[in-house]
Amino acid sequence: MKRITKKVEKLLESLPKTTIGGFFIEDIDINNIHEVYEHELKVNRGIIDFTIYFEESEL
Repeated sequence: MKRITKKVEKLLESLPKTTIGGFFIEDIDINNIHEVYEHELKVNRGIIDFTIYFEESEL
């Protein structure tokens, strides 16, 4: 699970200063990363809480 979490974290860190679907991503703050194993469902769950700062691009 840690390996996948690190890949997603690197992806999020690569997004600032890019344009996605008409929005210019100014910055991203990763607020919290939480991983937990849910015994009842027998699955791992990863939650990454992040904030995106953007402005609409002029096309």
